[in-house]
Amino acid sequence: MIWFVSIYFLTVLVLPLVIGGAVTYRSLPCGRECPHCRRSTLLLASNVFGLLSRLPGIQVQRRWCLHCGWLGVVRLARPSVRLVVEGRSADSRAAARVIDLRHLLVNGMWWRVRLETWRAGRIWYGRLVFVEPSGRVWTDAQPLMGTTDQEVLHQARRLPTGALASRLRGLVSR
Repeated sequence: MIWFVSIYFLTVLVLPLVIGGAVTYRSLPCGRECPHCRRSTLLLASNVFGLLSRLPGIQVQRRWCLHCGWLGVVRLARPSVRLVVEGRSADSRAAARVIDLRHLLVNGMWWRVRLETWRAGRIWYGRLVFVEPSGRVWTDAQPLMGTTDQEVLHQARRLPTGALASRLRGLVSR
């Protein structure tokens, strides 16, 4: 009798909820642009959607359009994780290494902060890469420069936690 009740419970209650959730997720607008006017939107903090985004394969955000006033939920496509610097030619940029700097707690989620370093001529460059718990990668546009890779690493390690969190928030809110 317990088996019949369990099967009934799964087929009548749980299965429709799972299917309905999957259909609802797929029907959400995709991307960071407003679905009405196609302009950029701002990220709004939300505990519920933050918890949902921790589930594997789900990335949802609550966003607001300044131009038309649209307020809603969007889903984001997860890009493939690629941490190798691609150069203009084989000689102009060569990826030296990827270094894990630290972990950063932002909006209740632990992010990995990495540094990619490469050499172009006699100058070493570096850029910060933020990896969210789901594996999604956010690349900082502000480069670090030095005469050696150790100098670039030292610059990255000297960045305060507040500055890193500010850079990350700036990337995510775009």
